[in-house]
Amino acid sequence: MTTPRKLSLSSPKLRSERSLRLETLELDAPPLTERVFEFLDKDHNGTISAADIFAEFELCGLRRDDPRIASLCTYLAENNDVQMNYEMFQETTKASASIIEKCFGGLLCIPMFNAFRMDVQELFNEICGKNNNKTMFAVSMCTIDGQRHDMGTQENLDEIKFCMEECCKPILYSMAMESNSDIDEYISHEPSGLAAHTMALQNKNGKKRPHNPLMNTGALVSSALLLADGSSVDKIYDSFIDRLGSLFSRDQAVAENIPTKQSMEEEDYASINKAIAYMLDASHCFPNDTNIDDVMKLFFQSCATTCTVDELSLFAATLANGGIHPISGKRIIQPRTVHH
Repeated sequence: MTTPRKLSLSSPKLRSERSLRLETLELDAPPLTERVFEFLDKDHNGTISAADIFAEFELCGLRRDDPRIASLCTYLAENNDVQMNYEMFQETTKASASIIEKCFGGLLCIPMFNAFRMDVQELFNEICGKNNNKTMFAVSMCTIDGQRHDMGTQENLDEIKFCMEECCKPILYSMAMESNSDIDEYISHEPSGLAAHTMALQNKNGKKRPHNPLMNTGALVSSALLLADGSSVDKIYDSFIDRLGSLFSRDQAVAENIPTKQSMEEEDYASINKAIAYMLDASHCFPNDTNIDDVMKLFFQSCATTCTVDELSLFAATLANGGIHPISGKRIIQPRTVHH
């Protein structure tokens, strides 16, 4: 017969109502670590295996390489034939106790993550069936608690790299905002209803400025603001790469050779972007003494930097989490910047 404590961990109702998880427990209930062990000990023999823990991590959406549990998972993988009693389990999981309690206690952002994942997978399969180029169709998701799932027809999604292009714009803007308190004087934040490459500016009270930082006009002004203190393009680009490293949880992000077809497309747009840059300069949208060639170089280098869909999901989750990285727990982007 299942004990009341065990029901408190396995009940779908409680797992979906994470805010009530700890509030409904008896005052004299054992520590959560003990209840987690009892939940995993489905055979009631007083021991659990690495496979039991791995299975629950998978259901919760936690990857084995997640820094919060990576050391634990490495140990478990190396000792996967060991049957752990409660004392061993308590000692082994001590360093990862916080995330384990959230995982098993139903306190993660999406408690029923496996059901959610299956729903998303169903939508993915439906869309994939209508996509002609299925070999390059992939989706990656990450919650603010670091629950992750990838979907795609390639086995190694992290090996499919593409140029950041438009995705570099919010990063350039975030960096420019954190070094320019008066950025609103240079870039507005209103929808334009226009294409990204449109040569158009907002005119308010006789002052011209880009409609928002996600248009090419706004991204070029962001680049100019980053260079306004006299810093070199290389220095600012290195800072851009460092920001990506923090967002993507990797040591480096590099601008690789762009495929020929994409290079030709970039050349087609280069003339348009140069025309936009000179329009901005003529409209006094740039800081004084802006070097247009340097602005173009920084912008194109940022667009050409490669990433994966998995890495972009971390960026999105960081923004959703108020600028705090969902895995490392470090603040990457300031609250005011996220608000904009």
